[in-house]
Amino acid sequence: MSLVPLLGALLAVAAAAMAAESRQVQLRGTPLRAAPGPFAEVRAKLEYGAQVVVVEEDDGWTRVRSEATGVAGWLRGSALTEREIALEAGAEDAQVEASDEEIATAAKGFNEQVERKYQQEKDVDYTWVDRMEGFEVADDDRAQFLQRGNLDAP
Repeated sequence: MSLVPLLGALLAVAAAAMAAESRQVQLRGTPLRAAPGPFAEVRAKLEYGAQVVVVEEDDGWTRVRSEATGVAGWLRGSALTEREIALEAGAEDAQVEASDEEIATAAKGFNEQVERKYQQEKDVDYTWVDRMEGFEVADDDRAQFLQRGNLDAP
């Protein structure tokens, strides 16, 4: 029996593992979900600066595996950054290389393309939009709202 096919397969697996992309969570308490979607079961909460390995990406959602716990799941791609988040030992809060504006943009679910379009609309008053973004609605309430209105989840 030849070892060549076995060695080839092992090399392919090793190459894929080396190519795995590492990112960091740039939002506090980011839900790691069992499936892509805002109402999927939450498996864990990832903290600010948590290291994850990207497994796959699909329509704005990213499947990741936590480097600390090994738990895998889905989260919004906008909650991740390739930039290194530097945590300061002894600091009351973590400091990041990302600006406050970049973090706020990610929290709104924007990517760079959406952000550029948003910034081009200089004459539009977004006061009420900004105010509504501060509202917090429980996942169960959102799911019931969608169900009652025969709406599809985003």
